[in-house]
Amino acid sequence: MQYPLMELATASLFVLCLLHTGVKWNTLIDAVACFFLLGLAVMDAQTMLLPDAFTLPGLGLAFLLKVAAPDVHHRGAMALRTVGSAAIAAAMLLSVWLVYRLVRRREGIGLGDVKLLAMMAAFMGLPLTLFAFFVAVTAAAGYALALLALGKATAQTRIAFGSFLAGGGIAAIFFGRPVLAWYLGLL
Repeated sequence: MQYPLMELATASLFVLCLLHTGVKWNTLIDAVACFFLLGLAVMDAQTMLLPDAFTLPGLGLAFLLKVAAPDVHHRGAMALRTVGSAAIAAAMLLSVWLVYRLVRRREGIGLGDVKLLAMMAAFMGLPLTLFAFFVAVTAAAGYALALLALGKATAQTRIAFGSFLAGGGIAAIFFGRPVLAWYLGLL
C-alpha cells in the first residue's frame, strides 16, 4: 500500500502547488521541492537515514531551477543568493550538531539533516527555511514529549528529525509566506 499512497500523496501535492500559485515557474520549484521533501520524510521515518543520493541532487536541482527561472534578470545574483541561503542553513544546523557532539560526546542529529536543511534553503530561501525549522523543532519536541508522557520513550529514544524538517518544509511552501508576513507585521 505504501507505493500507491506515495504516488497519490505526490500527485496531490503537485495539484496543491498548482492551485496555490497558479501556472508559474515557482510552482514547478515548489512541486519539485515537495517531491523531494515527501520522499525524504518517508525515508527518514522508516530508516532514520537521509541519503546523499536524494539530498545532494535535490540541492543541485534547486540551484538549477532557481537560476534558470525565466523571470530572473541577474542570474549571478540569484546563484549567490541560493548558495548563500543553503550555506547559512547548513552552517546553522551544523553548529547545533557540533555543539551537541562536543557537549554530549555523541550525535544528536545526523549530518543528513544538515544537508536536508541546505536543500530546503536552496528551494525556498532562508526566511521560509527558518519558518520550516521552527515548525519542525516545535512539532518534534511536542512528539517527543507526548512519547515520554505516554511512557513509549525514554530520554535516549531517537526520532526521525528529518521527517519533521521535511514536513515543516511542506508547511512552509503552503503557509509560510502569510504567516511570516503576519508575524513581521507585529514588529
